Amino acid sequence: MEKLQSFSLAKRRLERLACRHALAFLLQTDRIEIRYSSIGAPQITQGFVSFAHSGAYAAAAFSCETPVGLDLEKISDRITRLYPRFMPPVSAPLPEVASISHLPTYIWCAKEAACKLYARGDIDFVQAITIEAEQQRGNITLPSKEILPFSVFHTVIEDMMLVVAMEQEQYLL
Repeated sequence: MEKLQSFSLAKRRLERLACRHALAFLLQTDRIEIRYSSIGAPQITQGFVSFAHSGAYAAAAFSCETPVGLDLEKISDRITRLYPRFMPPVSAPLPEVASISHLPTYIWCAKEAACKLYARGDIDFVQAITIEAEQQRGNITLPSKEILPFSVFHTVIEDMMLVVAMEQEQYLL
């Protein structure tokens, strides 16, 4: 409660509470001790967790066995306009992927979910995270050249894109 009261904006307090409520629903308990890493990533002893909130929505993802990242974003033309800023300059133009509607929002959310999945401060959002939308997967290339692959799952709920990224087997370049 002390940490919650430290947020000056009521909206921020409500977002934090809504994410915790979503996690309590998933775990079927309200007795959850949540800690935060030095970069602000939530951590629990029962497994792996990720939170997201956007507008009036909040969500939680949980896995007992593998790291997980979650993002939630309102679908809008703003993301389409920003697409060149979050894709590497050498990227091809926005591809058409029949199985994914609102592709720019999907890619943005997948990159955000990947950042939360690996929770490392040294990841270059534009250059180091690649998304293979048609295959529902992506990779993060760390400064050490280690490649961290992940699977991407998504759904559209009303006007919101919800994306979950989950770790896959790791391999080196």
